[in-house]
Order: sequence, then structure tokens, then C-alpha cells
Amino acid sequence: MPLKDALIKSAIYAATEDPRFPPLEKYELEKVIFEVSLLTVPELIKGKIPESVEIGKDGLIVEYGFYFLQ
Repeated sequence: MPLKDALIKSAIYAATEDPRFPPLEKYELEKVIFEVSLLTVPELIKGKIPESVEIGKDGLIVEYGFYFLQ
């Protein structure tokens, strides 16, 4: 699916069907700010977090056993 189509579908889904929040009301649209983050493919980092990881910019996926955090 082209990126622009995926963005539109994702925005509509997030605003109307995300089970964590009530659906967005029409009057709320003028108050909403939409942000988009394009992620690269995750890269495996072993051991300590290297200095090349920039806190606040780079995302990390932490795994421990069967659990993971993003």
C-alpha cells in the first residue's frame, strides 16, 4: 500500500476505532494535532547501549524473555 494511503487509513482508524480511547468527535478535529513518525527497520544492538544511540531521538525495543517494550 502506498505510504500516503497507509497514513490516511491509520489516522482514520486511530481517530475512530482505537479501543483505548473514545472515538474523536467532529467538533474536536480543529483541536487535534497529527504527528507522523516513519521508522526504519530495527537493528540489533548487543551489550551496552552505544554512544551512537541518541536518547529522545532513537527508539529502542527492549526484550527480556518473552516480554518486550518499545
